[in-house]
Amino acid sequence: MPDTLIEPRNSVANLSGAHHASGADLSLGLFETDNPAKFGMVRLNRHGEITGFVDKPKQTSLKWMWGLAVWSPAFSAFMAEALASMPAGGPEVVLSDIFDLARQQGLKIAGCALAGSTYNDIGTPEEFQRVVQNLADRNGMPRVPGLVDNRPVVKSPAMAVAGRLSVVQGIR
Repeated sequence: MPDTLIEPRNSVANLSGAHHASGADLSLGLFETDNPAKFGMVRLNRHGEITGFVDKPKQTSLKWMWGLAVWSPAFSAFMAEALASMPAGGPEVVLSDIFDLARQQGLKIAGCALAGSTYNDIGTPEEFQRVVQNLADRNGMPRVPGLVDNRPVVKSPAMAVAGRLSVVQGIR
């Protein structure tokens, strides 16, 4: 996803390695979340196997979301065929729908909990600011003053702001 920051940088390589080792048609990088209403959630059985998908549920006890995907040419062909068979103008199709259809059709799907990895959605100004502040704090970098909608930003990591974010020098 273009509005996502996943750490550490080798998370994609780790998922790719697990994918090739498993021989799966589709491998999904799984992350725990406390905000399932924003993500494609994964239903797992007691053995950790994927048994279903729920996209952005309003209420659920599910805690694992998928945030990365690696797939084989067989899955690419399956997805192209599945999408081509769907009527134009029908309901919106999300990747979780295609993943679940592949699961139902018997394609091998592997879930890989990416231990030590974090999934950060930076698609809103508040989320972007939170992630930037966390990165700066973690790396011992000073806070950079800025403006949101031409108002000074409070320099607290707990402070979330809404509006257009501009980083400028000289703000006190």
